[in-house]
Amino acid sequence: EAEPEAPATDAAAPAQGEVAGLTLAKARRTSNFWLVVVFTLMVNFAYNMVIMHFVPIFVASGITEARATHLLGYTVGLSFIGKIAGGTITDYVSIKRFMALIWVGFCLACLSLFWVGALWQIWFFVVAWGVCLGLSGGAYSPLIPELFGKKELSSIMSFFMIFQVAGAGFGPKVAGMIFDRTQSYQV
Repeated sequence: EAEPEAPATDAAAPAQGEVAGLTLAKARRTSNFWLVVVFTLMVNFAYNMVIMHFVPIFVASGITEARATHLLGYTVGLSFIGKIAGGTITDYVSIKRFMALIWVGFCLACLSLFWVGALWQIWFFVVAWGVCLGLSGGAYSPLIPELFGKKELSSIMSFFMIFQVAGAGFGPKVAGMIFDRTQSYQV
């Protein structure tokens, strides 16, 4: 069994009582920092785009409003299970690889919406989206200190939250604009 990787730190070991890790300024000069920024923005953009338009997207694909609402409930239920599982799994696997796998799952789920039609495709989306949503909840928080240490963890997390909010704000707006212009959720 491989030893877990140590968090990113400055070259010199911290003095006793100091916290190891990067400052926000030094973290911003790493590729990992900008990769997390991009994926945080993209995942929150897609998540909020879909969740705010979940029922209308599935109604537009021919499902009744009641059934679409039930599907949303199943997605939330799966995310609850995923949050418990994600927190447990991150204790035993590489958090970076696990989070990358979750982000790939989000992308596949989003792409599957372009071909929603058959019942199995709808269930693929519901399961993939719900599970990835839940798993990401348990994996995102420990990812940041693993990548950048704890020295300025609050500052670094606050910077990422700017992109969470930006994604959350623009995602639903873009979906609404697409629908307003095309009268369809199909792109």
